[in-house]
Amino acid sequence: KLPGHSFFLDNEITLMLDQVRRVEDEPYYLDVTGSRIGYKVMDTICFDATYGYRTIFAYLKEADNGNLNNETETLSNVLAMPVSCGQFSYANISPSRILGVSGTLEAMGQFEKDVLTNYGINNFIYIPSVYGKSNFDFDKAGEGIYIEPNKSDFFQKISSEIKAVTKQK
Repeated sequence: KLPGHSFFLDNEITLMLDQVRRVEDEPYYLDVTGSRIGYKVMDTICFDATYGYRTIFAYLKEADNGNLNNETETLSNVLAMPVSCGQFSYANISPSRILGVSGTLEAMGQFEKDVLTNYGINNFIYIPSVYGKSNFDFDKAGEGIYIEPNKSDFFQKISSEIKAVTKQK
């Protein structure tokens, strides 16, 4: 049916043979009511995430175990060849504009800036955060590590710690 494309089918069969043994590599969650398979993404279960043939084989496994409510309809929706149509590096597409957000842009050293320049990124615009100062606390588990926002506060913290320790003795 696909003359001259046997390499394509051979590649897909090789992927299937590899992934059928790795169905359990990424733990999946079965929604029995909806007959859907999902994967943990951040702090939730995402039923749109897929791991190629591993997800398809997970559906077949659950069908064999009798865990799919509407087995015929579910399998007809998921049994397919998820064909990769290509890959490319975003770094090599040379767009006229690159828009992005990076909280580390101001902290970049010259080496990092030179790397970006190699990819044609020469102009940087710094816009203040609309979210305000970061509320990140490094050492919530206990005392001992302090990160101060500037040198003055750093030296003040050292001084106050020395005073606190010497008063105890």
